[in-house]
Amino acid sequence: MHWLHYQRNHERLSNYSIYDGYYNGEHRVNIPPKVKQALESELGTVSNYCRVVVDTPVDYICDGEIGIQVQSDAENQDRASKAEALLYNVYEVNQLLYEEMLKTATIMGKKGDVFLKLYIENNQIRVRALRPDICFPRYKSDDYKDMQYCAIKWFDEEDSDNIFPVDRGVRRKWKAQVFRPDVVEHYELGETTKTDYSQWELVDVQDNLLGFIPIIHIKNTVDDLEFGVSDLQVMTDLQDALNKTVTDMLLTMDNQAFQRMFVFGGQTPKGHSLSMEPGMITEVPNENGSLEVVQAADITPFIQAMREIVDQICTVTSIPGIVFSRSSGSTVSGYALRLQYVPLERKCGKKKIVLKNRFGELNKMIFTAAKLLGMGDYTGFNTKLQFTGGLPVDEERRMQVHEIELQNKIKSRRTVMQERGIVDVDAEIAQIAAEAEEVS
Repeated sequence: MHWLHYQRNHERLSNYSIYDGYYNGEHRVNIPPKVKQALESELGTVSNYCRVVVDTPVDYICDGEIGIQVQSDAENQDRASKAEALLYNVYEVNQLLYEEMLKTATIMGKKGDVFLKLYIENNQIRVRALRPDICFPRYKSDDYKDMQYCAIKWFDEEDSDNIFPVDRGVRRKWKAQVFRPDVVEHYELGETTKTDYSQWELVDVQDNLLGFIPIIHIKNTVDDLEFGVSDLQVMTDLQDALNKTVTDMLLTMDNQAFQRMFVFGGQTPKGHSLSMEPGMITEVPNENGSLEVVQAADITPFIQAMREIVDQICTVTSIPGIVFSRSSGSTVSGYALRLQYVPLERKCGKKKIVLKNRFGELNKMIFTAAKLLGMGDYTGFNTKLQFTGGLPVDEERRMQVHEIELQNKIKSRRTVMQERGIVDVDAEIAQIAAEAEEVS
Protein backbone atom coordinates (compact mmCIF):
# COMPACT_ATOMS: atom_id res chain seq x y z
CA MET A 1 0.00 0.00 0.00
CA HIS A 2 3.00 2.26 0.44
CA TRP A 3 3.87 1.63 -3.20
CA LEU A 4 0.25 2.28 -4.27
CA HIS A 5 0.26 5.56 -2.34
CA TYR A 6 3.42 6.58 -4.19
CA GLN A 7 1.90 5.64 -7.55
CA ARG A 8 -1.04 8.04 -7.11
CA ASN A 9 1.35 10.89 -7.96
CA HIS A 10 2.59 9.18 -11.11
CA GLU A 11 2.82 11.48 -14.13
CA ARG A 12 0.72 9.10 -16.23
CA LEU A 13 -2.38 9.81 -14.12
CA SER A 14 -2.24 13.53 -14.85
CA ASN A 15 -1.61 12.76 -18.53
CA TYR A 16 -4.74 10.60 -18.66
CA SER A 17 -6.79 13.58 -17.47
CA ILE A 18 -5.17 15.87 -20.04
CA TYR A 19 -5.84 13.44 -22.89
CA ASP A 20 -9.45 13.05 -21.77
CA GLY A 21 -9.87 16.82 -21.97
CA TYR A 22 -8.38 17.09 -25.44
CA TYR A 23 -10.43 14.15 -26.72
CA ASN A 24 -13.67 15.67 -25.40
CA GLY A 25 -12.82 19.16 -26.65
CA GLU A 26 -12.59 20.59 -23.14
CA HIS A 27 -9.02 21.83 -23.35
CA ARG A 28 -8.39 25.50 -22.78
CA VAL A 29 -7.58 27.90 -25.57
CA ASN A 30 -4.71 30.09 -24.45
CA ILE A 31 -5.46 33.63 -25.62
CA PRO A 32 -3.07 36.55 -25.05
CA PRO A 33 -4.52 39.14 -22.63
CA LYS A 34 -4.83 41.87 -25.27
CA VAL A 35 -6.61 39.51 -27.67
CA LYS A 36 -8.96 38.33 -24.92
CA GLN A 37 -9.78 41.93 -24.04
CA ALA A 38 -10.42 42.77 -27.70
CA LEU A 39 -12.72 39.80 -28.15
CA GLU A 40 -14.50 40.59 -24.85
CA SER A 41 -15.38 36.91 -24.46
CA GLU A 42 -13.85 33.62 -23.31
CA LEU A 43 -13.48 31.21 -26.21
CA GLY A 44 -13.82 27.48 -25.79
CA THR A 45 -12.43 24.93 -28.21
CA VAL A 46 -12.65 26.31 -31.71
CA SER A 47 -11.78 23.21 -33.72
CA ASN A 48 -11.08 19.80 -32.19
CA TYR A 49 -9.13 17.29 -34.29
CA CYS A 50 -8.12 15.12 -31.33
CA ARG A 51 -11.24 12.98 -31.37
CA VAL A 52 -10.75 12.24 -35.10
CA VAL A 53 -7.13 11.23 -34.51
CA VAL A 54 -8.22 8.66 -31.90
CA ASP A 55 -11.44 7.41 -33.50
CA THR A 56 -10.12 6.91 -37.04
CA PRO A 57 -7.72 4.02 -36.18
CA VAL A 58 -10.39 2.48 -33.92
CA ASP A 59 -12.95 2.53 -36.74
CA TYR A 60 -10.35 1.19 -39.15
CA ILE A 61 -9.55 -1.79 -36.90
CA CYS A 62 -13.00 -2.61 -35.50
CA ASP A 63 -15.20 -1.80 -38.48
CA GLY A 64 -15.47 -5.39 -39.66
CA GLU A 65 -16.25 -8.70 -38.00
CA ILE A 66 -13.85 -10.03 -35.37
CA GLY A 67 -12.89 -13.65 -35.86
CA ILE A 68 -11.42 -16.16 -33.39
CA GLN A 69 -9.40 -19.11 -34.60
CA VAL A 70 -8.25 -22.02 -32.44
CA GLN A 71 -5.19 -23.61 -34.01
CA SER A 72 -4.83 -27.40 -33.93
CA ASP A 73 -3.83 -30.44 -35.92
CA ALA A 74 -6.28 -32.76 -37.68
CA GLU A 75 -6.53 -35.17 -34.72
CA ASN A 76 -7.75 -32.49 -32.32
CA GLN A 77 -10.01 -30.66 -34.74
CA ASP A 78 -13.19 -31.62 -32.87
CA ARG A 79 -11.89 -30.37 -29.51
CA ALA A 80 -10.56 -27.23 -31.21
CA SER A 81 -14.04 -26.54 -32.57
CA LYS A 82 -15.51 -26.84 -29.08
CA ALA A 83 -12.81 -24.52 -27.71
CA GLU A 84 -13.59 -22.03 -30.46
CA ALA A 85 -17.31 -22.17 -29.63
CA LEU A 86 -16.47 -21.58 -25.96
CA LEU A 87 -14.46 -18.47 -26.80
CA TYR A 88 -17.17 -17.08 -29.05
CA ASN A 89 -19.71 -17.62 -26.28
CA VAL A 90 -17.57 -15.84 -23.67
CA TYR A 91 -16.83 -12.98 -26.06
CA GLU A 92 -20.50 -12.61 -26.95
CA VAL A 93 -21.68 -12.68 -23.32
CA ASN A 94 -19.13 -10.01 -22.42
CA GLN A 95 -19.79 -7.98 -25.63
CA LEU A 96 -16.15 -8.34 -26.65
CA LEU A 97 -16.98 -9.00 -30.27
CA TYR A 98 -17.83 -5.36 -30.89
CA GLU A 99 -18.85 -2.90 -28.16
CA GLU A 100 -16.25 -3.78 -25.53
CA MET A 101 -13.63 -4.18 -28.25
CA LEU A 102 -14.43 -0.65 -29.41
CA LYS A 103 -14.14 0.56 -25.83
CA THR A 104 -10.83 -1.22 -25.36
CA ALA A 105 -9.32 0.14 -28.59
CA THR A 106 -10.61 3.67 -27.87
CA ILE A 107 -9.18 3.82 -24.34
CA MET A 108 -5.91 2.35 -25.60
CA GLY A 109 -5.55 5.00 -28.30
CA LYS A 110 -6.80 7.89 -26.19
CA LYS A 111 -4.87 7.27 -22.98
CA GLY A 112 -2.10 4.94 -24.13
CA ASP A 113 -3.09 2.11 -21.78
CA VAL A 114 -6.08 -0.09 -21.07
CA PHE A 115 -6.53 -3.10 -18.79
CA LEU A 116 -8.65 -6.25 -19.06
CA LYS A 117 -9.83 -8.00 -15.91
CA LEU A 118 -11.08 -11.61 -15.90
CA TYR A 119 -13.16 -12.92 -13.02
CA ILE A 120 -15.76 -15.57 -12.29
CA GLU A 121 -19.25 -14.50 -11.25
CA ASN A 122 -22.21 -16.86 -10.78
CA ASN A 123 -20.22 -19.64 -12.50
CA GLN A 124 -19.76 -17.46 -15.57
CA ILE A 125 -16.52 -16.11 -17.00
CA ARG A 126 -16.65 -12.32 -17.01
CA VAL A 127 -14.25 -9.88 -18.70
CA ARG A 128 -14.20 -6.12 -18.16
CA ALA A 129 -12.22 -3.31 -19.78
CA LEU A 130 -10.80 -1.07 -17.04
CA ARG A 131 -9.66 2.54 -17.18
CA PRO A 132 -5.88 2.79 -16.71
CA ASP A 133 -6.16 5.46 -14.01
CA ILE A 134 -7.49 2.91 -11.49
CA CYS A 135 -4.96 0.16 -12.35
CA PHE A 136 -1.47 -0.02 -10.86
CA PRO A 137 0.63 -2.95 -12.15
CA ARG A 138 4.01 -3.67 -10.60
CA TYR A 139 6.41 -5.74 -12.66
CA LYS A 140 9.12 -8.13 -11.53
CA SER A 141 11.80 -6.60 -13.78
CA ASP A 142 12.38 -3.72 -16.14
CA ASP A 143 11.30 -5.72 -19.20
CA TYR A 144 7.73 -5.14 -17.95
CA LYS A 145 6.46 -8.57 -18.97
CA ASP A 146 5.66 -10.48 -15.77
CA MET A 147 3.63 -8.82 -13.04
CA GLN A 148 4.61 -9.19 -9.41
CA TYR A 149 1.13 -7.98 -8.47
CA CYS A 150 -1.52 -5.58 -9.73
CA ALA A 151 -3.61 -3.21 -7.61
CA ILE A 152 -6.98 -1.79 -8.61
CA LYS A 153 -8.23 1.22 -6.64
CA TRP A 154 -11.66 2.78 -6.94
CA PHE A 155 -14.08 5.06 -5.10
CA ASP A 156 -17.15 3.14 -4.00
CA GLU A 157 -20.56 4.14 -2.69
CA GLU A 158 -22.52 1.95 -0.31
CA ASP A 159 -25.90 2.28 1.35
CA SER A 160 -25.63 3.21 5.02
CA ASP A 161 -27.45 5.12 7.74
CA ASN A 162 -24.57 6.76 9.58
CA ILE A 163 -23.45 9.02 6.80
CA PHE A 164 -22.76 12.57 5.76
CA PRO A 165 -25.74 14.87 6.40
CA VAL A 166 -25.72 16.05 2.80
CA ASP A 167 -26.01 12.57 1.29
CA ARG A 168 -27.59 10.53 4.05
CA GLY A 169 -27.89 6.90 3.11
CA VAL A 170 -24.73 6.89 0.93
CA ARG A 171 -21.38 5.81 2.28
CA ARG A 172 -18.33 6.76 0.27
CA LYS A 173 -15.04 4.96 0.71
CA TRP A 174 -11.91 4.07 -1.19
CA LYS A 175 -11.44 0.38 -1.93
CA ALA A 176 -8.59 -1.57 -3.43
CA GLN A 177 -7.90 -5.09 -4.64
CA VAL A 178 -4.38 -6.44 -4.92
CA PHE A 179 -4.10 -9.46 -7.20
CA ARG A 180 -1.24 -11.89 -6.67
CA PRO A 181 -0.79 -15.32 -8.29
CA ASP A 182 -1.82 -17.08 -5.06
CA VAL A 183 -4.10 -14.65 -3.18
CA VAL A 184 -6.34 -11.60 -3.67
CA GLU A 185 -6.12 -8.95 -0.95
CA HIS A 186 -9.01 -6.55 -0.24
CA TYR A 187 -8.36 -3.14 1.34
CA GLU A 188 -10.57 -0.27 2.47
CA LEU A 189 -9.71 3.30 3.41
CA GLY A 190 -12.81 3.80 5.55
CA GLU A 191 -14.49 7.15 6.01
CA THR A 192 -11.32 9.14 6.67
CA THR A 193 -10.47 11.99 4.35
CA LYS A 194 -6.79 11.07 4.52
CA THR A 195 -5.24 8.98 1.80
CA ASP A 196 -1.98 8.06 3.48
CA TYR A 197 -0.93 4.46 2.99
CA SER A 198 -1.04 3.81 6.75
CA GLN A 199 -4.81 4.49 6.73
CA TRP A 200 -5.56 1.50 4.48
CA GLU A 201 -7.05 -1.48 6.31
CA LEU A 202 -6.75 -5.07 5.10
CA VAL A 203 -10.31 -6.43 5.36
CA ASP A 204 -10.07 -9.77 3.57
CA VAL A 205 -7.64 -12.19 1.93
CA GLN A 206 -8.95 -14.82 -0.49
CA ASP A 207 -7.21 -17.65 -2.31
CA ASN A 208 -6.69 -16.97 -6.00
CA LEU A 209 -8.14 -20.17 -7.45
CA LEU A 210 -7.10 -19.18 -10.98
CA GLY A 211 -3.42 -19.41 -10.08
CA PHE A 212 -2.43 -16.30 -12.05
CA ILE A 213 -2.95 -12.55 -11.97
CA PRO A 214 -6.17 -12.10 -14.01
CA ILE A 215 -5.20 -8.62 -15.26
CA ILE A 216 -3.88 -7.91 -18.75
CA HIS A 217 -2.11 -4.64 -19.50
CA ILE A 218 -2.56 -3.50 -23.12
CA LYS A 219 -0.19 -0.76 -24.27
CA ASN A 220 -0.82 1.43 -27.27
CA THR A 221 2.77 1.19 -28.48
CA VAL A 222 5.36 -1.52 -28.96
CA ASP A 223 8.21 -0.14 -26.89
CA ASP A 224 10.36 -0.81 -23.83
CA LEU A 225 8.40 1.65 -21.67
CA GLU A 226 6.47 0.68 -18.54
CA PHE A 227 3.31 2.28 -19.90
CA GLY A 228 2.01 3.01 -23.39
CA VAL A 229 1.95 6.31 -25.27
CA SER A 230 -1.30 8.01 -26.25
CA ASP A 231 -2.07 8.88 -29.87
CA LEU A 232 -2.70 12.39 -28.56
CA GLN A 233 0.81 12.91 -27.19
CA VAL A 234 1.95 14.48 -30.47
CA MET A 235 -1.39 16.25 -30.94
CA THR A 236 -1.66 18.60 -27.97
CA ASP A 237 0.81 21.24 -29.21
CA LEU A 238 -0.57 21.12 -32.74
CA GLN A 239 -4.14 21.42 -31.45
CA ASP A 240 -3.09 24.44 -29.38
CA ALA A 241 -1.43 25.99 -32.43
CA LEU A 242 -4.55 25.40 -34.51
CA ASN A 243 -6.76 26.97 -31.84
CA LYS A 244 -4.55 30.04 -31.60
CA THR A 245 -4.52 30.48 -35.38
CA VAL A 246 -8.30 30.29 -35.55
CA THR A 247 -8.60 32.70 -32.62
CA ASP A 248 -6.27 35.21 -34.29
CA MET A 249 -8.29 34.96 -37.49
CA LEU A 250 -11.55 35.57 -35.59
CA LEU A 251 -10.06 38.62 -33.91
CA THR A 252 -8.87 39.98 -37.25
CA MET A 253 -12.24 39.36 -38.86
CA ASP A 254 -14.06 40.96 -35.93
CA ASN A 255 -12.01 44.15 -36.01
CA GLN A 256 -10.83 44.50 -39.61
CA ALA A 257 -13.30 42.62 -41.79
CA PHE A 258 -14.67 45.78 -43.44
CA GLN A 259 -13.23 48.90 -45.00
CA ARG A 260 -12.54 51.77 -42.64
CA MET A 261 -12.70 55.41 -43.79
CA PHE A 262 -11.05 58.43 -42.20
CA VAL A 263 -12.43 61.84 -43.20
CA PHE A 264 -9.89 64.61 -42.56
CA GLY A 265 -11.09 68.22 -42.42
CA GLY A 266 -14.48 67.38 -40.88
CA GLN A 267 -16.27 69.69 -38.43
CA THR A 268 -17.17 67.16 -35.73
CA PRO A 269 -15.05 66.80 -32.60
CA LYS A 270 -11.71 65.18 -33.01
CA GLY A 271 -11.80 61.38 -33.23
CA HIS A 272 -15.56 61.14 -33.06
CA SER A 273 -16.92 57.92 -34.65
CA LEU A 274 -19.80 58.57 -36.96
CA SER A 275 -20.70 54.98 -37.59
CA MET A 276 -19.84 51.47 -36.44
CA GLU A 277 -22.00 49.60 -38.99
CA PRO A 278 -20.61 47.49 -40.55
CA GLY A 279 -17.29 49.30 -41.05
CA MET A 280 -16.17 52.54 -39.44
CA ILE A 281 -16.19 56.19 -40.59
CA THR A 282 -14.14 58.58 -38.48
CA GLU A 283 -13.97 62.36 -38.95
CA VAL A 284 -10.77 64.12 -38.02
CA PRO A 285 -10.84 67.97 -38.13
CA ASN A 286 -7.69 69.53 -39.59
CA GLU A 287 -6.69 72.11 -42.18
CA ASN A 288 -6.47 69.81 -45.20
CA GLY A 289 -9.55 67.88 -46.12
CA SER A 290 -9.05 64.36 -47.48
CA LEU A 291 -10.46 60.88 -47.46
CA GLU A 292 -8.36 57.84 -46.54
CA VAL A 293 -9.64 54.28 -46.99
CA VAL A 294 -8.14 51.37 -45.06
CA GLN A 295 -8.93 48.12 -46.85
CA ALA A 296 -10.32 45.08 -45.05
CA ALA A 297 -7.77 42.64 -43.67
CA ASP A 298 -6.83 39.61 -45.73
CA ILE A 299 -7.40 36.36 -43.81
CA THR A 300 -5.78 34.20 -46.49
CA PRO A 301 -2.52 33.83 -44.46
CA PHE A 302 -4.53 32.44 -41.53
CA ILE A 303 -6.27 29.90 -43.75
CA GLN A 304 -2.92 28.86 -45.20
CA ALA A 305 -1.46 28.55 -41.71
CA MET A 306 -4.35 26.30 -40.65
CA ARG A 307 -3.80 24.13 -43.69
CA GLU A 308 -0.13 23.80 -42.81
CA ILE A 309 -1.01 22.77 -39.25
CA VAL A 310 -3.52 20.18 -40.50
CA ASP A 311 -0.85 18.82 -42.85
CA GLN A 312 1.49 18.49 -39.86
CA ILE A 313 -1.26 16.68 -37.95
CA CYS A 314 -1.66 14.24 -40.84
CA THR A 315 2.10 13.66 -40.92
CA VAL A 316 2.72 13.01 -37.21
CA THR A 317 -0.49 11.03 -36.58
CA SER A 318 -0.53 8.97 -39.82
CA ILE A 319 -4.14 10.02 -40.44
CA PRO A 320 -4.97 10.56 -44.15
CA GLY A 321 -5.89 14.11 -45.11
CA ILE A 322 -9.07 12.84 -46.71
CA VAL A 323 -10.38 12.04 -43.21
CA PHE A 324 -10.25 15.76 -42.41
CA SER A 325 -12.19 16.53 -45.62
CA ARG A 326 -8.99 17.68 -47.26
CA SER A 327 -9.66 15.92 -50.57
CA SER A 328 -9.16 17.83 -53.78
CA GLY A 329 -12.82 17.50 -54.68
CA SER A 330 -12.43 14.61 -57.11
CA THR A 331 -13.46 11.09 -56.17
CA VAL A 332 -10.54 9.00 -54.97
CA SER A 333 -10.78 5.22 -55.27
CA GLY A 334 -8.82 2.10 -56.02
CA TYR A 335 -5.05 2.24 -55.79
CA ALA A 336 -4.95 6.01 -55.27
CA LEU A 337 -7.21 5.69 -52.21
CA ARG A 338 -5.17 2.84 -50.78
CA LEU A 339 -1.98 4.84 -51.29
CA GLN A 340 -3.36 7.60 -49.07
CA TYR A 341 -4.20 5.06 -46.38
CA VAL A 342 -0.76 3.38 -46.31
CA PRO A 343 0.48 5.32 -43.19
CA LEU A 344 -2.76 4.55 -41.34
CA GLU A 345 -2.53 0.90 -42.39
CA ARG A 346 0.97 0.66 -40.92
CA LYS A 347 -0.12 2.37 -37.72
CA CYS A 348 -3.16 0.13 -37.32
CA GLY A 349 -1.09 -2.93 -38.19
CA LYS A 350 1.01 -2.34 -35.06
CA LYS A 351 -2.11 -1.85 -32.97
CA LYS A 352 -3.55 -5.11 -34.31
CA ILE A 353 -0.39 -6.98 -33.34
CA VAL A 354 -0.66 -5.67 -29.78
CA LEU A 355 -4.36 -6.49 -29.54
CA LYS A 356 -3.92 -9.97 -31.00
CA ASN A 357 -1.11 -10.83 -28.57
CA ARG A 358 -2.90 -9.50 -25.49
CA PHE A 359 -6.21 -11.11 -26.39
CA GLY A 360 -4.30 -14.34 -27.03
CA GLU A 361 -3.21 -14.14 -23.39
CA LEU A 362 -6.82 -13.48 -22.40
CA ASN A 363 -7.95 -16.59 -24.29
CA LYS A 364 -5.47 -18.72 -22.33
CA MET A 365 -6.91 -17.27 -19.11
CA ILE A 366 -10.43 -18.09 -20.33
CA PHE A 367 -9.40 -21.70 -20.99
CA THR A 368 -7.94 -21.98 -17.47
CA ALA A 369 -11.11 -20.52 -15.93
CA ALA A 370 -13.25 -22.86 -18.07
CA LYS A 371 -11.28 -25.86 -16.82
CA LEU A 372 -11.80 -24.69 -13.25
CA LEU A 373 -15.57 -24.47 -13.89
CA GLY A 374 -15.68 -27.92 -15.46
CA MET A 375 -16.36 -26.70 -19.01
CA GLY A 376 -13.60 -28.79 -20.54
CA ASP A 377 -9.83 -28.70 -20.74
CA TYR A 378 -8.65 -26.60 -23.69
CA THR A 379 -5.54 -25.14 -22.03
CA GLY A 380 -3.19 -26.64 -24.61
CA PHE A 381 -4.63 -24.78 -27.58
CA ASN A 382 -3.26 -21.60 -29.11
CA THR A 383 -5.63 -18.99 -30.50
CA LYS A 384 -5.56 -16.18 -33.01
CA LEU A 385 -7.75 -13.10 -33.44
CA GLN A 386 -8.63 -11.75 -36.86
CA PHE A 387 -9.67 -8.16 -37.56
CA THR A 388 -11.43 -7.77 -40.89
CA GLY A 389 -11.85 -3.99 -40.71
CA GLY A 390 -10.03 -1.55 -42.96
CA LEU A 391 -10.58 -0.05 -46.38
CA PRO A 392 -13.70 -1.07 -48.29
CA VAL A 393 -12.95 -4.07 -50.48
CA ASP A 394 -14.32 -5.26 -53.78
CA GLU A 395 -16.29 -8.32 -52.65
CA GLU A 396 -16.54 -9.73 -56.16
CA ARG A 397 -12.79 -9.51 -56.64
CA ARG A 398 -12.24 -10.97 -53.18
CA MET A 399 -14.43 -13.96 -54.04
CA GLN A 400 -12.45 -14.54 -57.22
CA VAL A 401 -9.18 -14.54 -55.28
CA HIS A 402 -10.56 -17.02 -52.76
CA GLU A 403 -11.73 -19.32 -55.53
CA ILE A 404 -8.29 -19.24 -57.14
CA GLU A 405 -6.68 -20.00 -53.76
CA LEU A 406 -9.02 -22.97 -53.26
CA GLN A 407 -8.47 -24.36 -56.76
CA ASN A 408 -4.69 -24.11 -56.45
CA LYS A 409 -4.80 -25.53 -52.91
CA ILE A 410 -3.14 -22.48 -51.44
CA LYS A 411 -5.70 -22.25 -48.63
CA SER A 412 -8.20 -24.63 -47.10
CA ARG A 413 -11.94 -24.02 -47.31
CA ARG A 414 -12.01 -23.58 -43.53
CA THR A 415 -9.38 -20.83 -43.69
CA VAL A 416 -11.23 -19.06 -46.50
CA MET A 417 -14.49 -19.20 -44.54
CA GLN A 418 -12.74 -17.72 -41.48
CA GLU A 419 -11.35 -14.90 -43.63
CA ARG A 420 -14.88 -14.30 -44.89
CA GLY A 421 -15.93 -13.65 -41.30
CA ILE A 422 -17.96 -16.82 -40.69
CA VAL A 423 -18.45 -17.01 -36.91
CA ASP A 424 -19.14 -20.75 -36.52
CA VAL A 425 -17.32 -22.47 -39.38
CA ASP A 426 -18.32 -26.00 -38.37
CA ALA A 427 -22.00 -25.15 -38.19
CA GLU A 428 -21.82 -23.48 -41.60
CA ILE A 429 -20.05 -26.48 -43.15
CA ALA A 430 -22.66 -28.80 -41.67
CA GLN A 431 -25.46 -26.63 -43.04
CA ILE A 432 -23.90 -26.59 -46.52
CA ALA A 433 -23.58 -30.39 -46.45
CA ALA A 434 -27.20 -30.77 -45.32
CA GLU A 435 -28.48 -28.51 -48.09
CA ALA A 436 -26.40 -30.39 -50.70
CA GLU A 437 -27.85 -33.69 -49.46
CA GLU A 438 -31.40 -32.34 -49.74
CA VAL A 439 -30.80 -31.27 -53.34
CA SER A 440 -29.34 -34.64 -54.30
